[in-house]
Amino acid sequence: MDAFDHLDGNRICDRLRYALLEKGISCQRAAKELGVSRDLVLDYSSPDHPEDSMQVQTLIKFAEYLGKDRHYFCNEYHKFLDTVVAGDFLRELRAKYKMTQKQFAHFLDITLASYKKYEEGRCRMPFEVFEKLKDIIKDEEGGAVQNNSVL
Repeated sequence: MDAFDHLDGNRICDRLRYALLEKGISCQRAAKELGVSRDLVLDYSSPDHPEDSMQVQTLIKFAEYLGKDRHYFCNEYHKFLDTVVAGDFLRELRAKYKMTQKQFAHFLDITLASYKKYEEGRCRMPFEVFEKLKDIIKDEEGGAVQNNSVL
């Protein structure tokens, strides 16, 4: 049995642990060389740490340090946050469906105040909102969204 057999490549924590083991780098050494706390490295490599709370720039920093592709440690939520200006995306999507901020906030089942913060870029769009938009995002990237299929 290989030391890596128990790792699930779909989880960020497992990809990080595997990459550290593969390079023979301890969490303490990685933390010191990256200029982050040892606890952060331990947290990100723990299956108990929620992936949606992980910071995109930290994941990218790990990837660069370990010689991996920029988004190697990112899930689709992190890739979205890194490649799309979420506020612009929300504003454009809302305009496309001719909805007010209040209507779109209701559609997403969030408060108007929260929606405004995401659209204005004052707060990071949370994972839960991303999940609600995921099908729309995929369709938008493919250019196939139809009004009646979304709302």
